[in-house]
Amino acid sequence: MFLAIIFGTPIWVWPLLAFLIGYGIRASRDRDTSVWPVYLVPLLGLITLKTIITAPGGQSVWIAYVAAYALAAVAGFGLQRRWLVEKHDRRVTLKGEWLTFAVVMILFWSNFAYGVTRAIAPDVITQVSNQVVYAVVVAFASGSLLGRALQVALAPSAAMSPVPAE
Repeated sequence: MFLAIIFGTPIWVWPLLAFLIGYGIRASRDRDTSVWPVYLVPLLGLITLKTIITAPGGQSVWIAYVAAYALAAVAGFGLQRRWLVEKHDRRVTLKGEWLTFAVVMILFWSNFAYGVTRAIAPDVITQVSNQVVYAVVVAFASGSLLGRALQVALAPSAAMSPVPAE
């Protein structure tokens, strides 16, 4: 069964996993980077929207998703202050942290598990309680990434020091 899951997985999933692992490990180190990766990572949450939109659980799934997403966005916004060192124009200096790694792994593996479960036990996926749990998990991960990106976007840019005259 394990090999069937591994070999039955679309090939593009494995490079995505490798990229996310690399991204998460890089986030564990202090770094100066463009703001664009910080702004684009919340788009990973869009992967889950199709599943949430088509969930047969209806309104309860949506309410759980929106509530968890909003709470996580607020939490992520506050947490990012700990790691935001400085912002200059389109660059940002961030302290290393492992939360990014954990969040992208939660998004990846929850979607992977959902896909596997849909393939081998579709009756489990149709249970509203399971849909709500999935919605809360992916919304919390996605929302935290959005809150962190908003903190960076709204942070004032540090004053550029004037170039000394020669």
